[in-house]
Amino acid sequence: MNFLVLGGNGFIGSHLVDELASNNNNFVRSVDRGMNNSLARVNVEYIKGDFNNKQLLDEILADIDIVYDTIWTTIPSNDNAIYDIESNVVPTLQLLNKCVENKIKKIIFTSSGGTIYGNPMEIPISEKHPTNPICSYGISKLTIEKYLQLYFEKYNLNYAVLRCSNPFGERQNYLRNQGLIITLLYKAIINEPFHVWGDGTVVRDYIYIKDLADAHVKVAAYRGTEKMFNIGSGIGLSINETIHLINNTLDIKVPILYEEERKCDVEKNILNIERARNEFNWCPETSIQEGIIKTWNWLKETISDSEVLSEVVATNEGDK
Repeated sequence: MNFLVLGGNGFIGSHLVDELASNNNNFVRSVDRGMNNSLARVNVEYIKGDFNNKQLLDEILADIDIVYDTIWTTIPSNDNAIYDIESNVVPTLQLLNKCVENKIKKIIFTSSGGTIYGNPMEIPISEKHPTNPICSYGISKLTIEKYLQLYFEKYNLNYAVLRCSNPFGERQNYLRNQGLIITLLYKAIINEPFHVWGDGTVVRDYIYIKDLADAHVKVAAYRGTEKMFNIGSGIGLSINETIHLINNTLDIKVPILYEEERKCDVEKNILNIERARNEFNWCPETSIQEGIIKTWNWLKETISDSEVLSEVVATNEGDK
């Protein structure tokens, strides 16, 4: 089987590439705007480019069976709705048109189970729950889901949508302040306070990155009729509970500052993952404690080699 991973050097995409390439019968093509030689595998074709480039799309889709779209340019917010549409929705529509032209068998889209449902009417949240996102990020993700349905009905372009909870793990960008667990761990290492929006009672569902990659691989072989799948742990933790868990698991102390809540954050999000379990036999295998330990060990090793981090730590120590 021939696979294309868009965003193949990113957090989710790179782990997906690893999983696909571990099967020697697969051909994997990874496309990303940036290159990371440390991630290179001998049985993967790496192409540097932007999937917004229409000419590049014909080249990278040649001889491909299944396309994974893991690319997203923004984080959950309402800061720039126009940019969300211009940089995510429009390029994805161009991609779908090219997938139809190139007779792609299936496209798998990484959506957001944490934002598209909005504030839930019931917990845990199933795929049948109404979709009422309260941020531009979630609206844009949902828009693409709707276009995937349209292209399936109009052009018979098969698809699957993975509505993921909050992923965490190795290779996550710890400098972007995106991702609660990785940011908490980073702040603990450099001894800077983590800013909590609100009182810390917001509840989230977390999924370890390798379990998320495994779900992407398994849904590719799925032949059933369902299209939408929640991918998470099915377990909810408040921000305060997550901080407490990290402190106890690693025997550390993360400094915390509480600030005014944000309007774009849903109050509670726990996903019902029974459909993925029943339809393609997927369930998470890594406990959140085990995932935190693995992420912590990777982060300490990664930033110990960073001269930039050394300068930041030195500055912080000088301010004491």
